[in-house]
Amino acid sequence: MTTEAPEAAEPSTKKPAAPRTRKPAPAKSAAPKPAPEPGPKPRSIIVENTLKCQTNVDGEISLSLLVPYKKMKVLLKVEDAGIPEEEIVDYILEQIMAPEDAETLTGLQDGADTLLFAMEWMQAVGEKLGDSVGKSGPSSS
Repeated sequence: MTTEAPEAAEPSTKKPAAPRTRKPAPAKSAAPKPAPEPGPKPRSIIVENTLKCQTNVDGEISLSLLVPYKKMKVLLKVEDAGIPEEEIVDYILEQIMAPEDAETLTGLQDGADTLLFAMEWMQAVGEKLGDSVGKSGPSSS
């Protein structure tokens, strides 16, 4: 029995691969980034069917934007009713707004808040309709 000696492997012409190096991860700063400071709280914001208002003295109040159909019809005719501009807020409070919301507004310590939020309430109800209150849209006929 003849055993042959294993042949020697031919020398490779390839260069050995260079060892892989990892890129260092960016250094994390020791101090965490400060959180951005919140801006001023908005005076009013609509949340679902409610106008949330931040008053000057009395804190936050909530006014329902739900208006029954009969009162909505009256509201849509405010401009045509010939009500003097200075009486519109009283008209809204007495004829259109829910009594508990009107009472909330008239009970505020700052009358400027009462006027401001009554008008914002009317505007918000108008926006729900997709048009300004009291103005009819184009006919679809």
